[in-house]
Amino acid sequence: MIVREPVDPSKKYLLVTLEPDESGNRRALKMMSGAKLVKTAFTGKVDYAPDADWTLPFTVQQEAPGVWKIQPDTDLKPGEYGLWDLEGMALAPFGVDA
Repeated sequence: MIVREPVDPSKKYLLVTLEPDESGNRRALKMMSGAKLVKTAFTGKVDYAPDADWTLPFTVQQEAPGVWKIQPDTDLKPGEYGLWDLEGMALAPFGVDA
């Protein structure tokens, strides 16, 4: 994947796994584990980052100024994935075919 960002995108994005619903029209992303939910209840601060179990490690390489290549650390199996923007809390979904 290629991303245009002025700084290293590993500080701004997470690579996440998505699950399609039964209709296949929507994608789900687990946002909170039980531990995060309990912490939120005690502190009142909500952490909108995806659950760690649904994130995948990746490396970045600068291809040109402001142009970065994002490479998953392992081959992605066929399925649904996305880039989660930590700052904008937005998702750029994509799929991997067999």
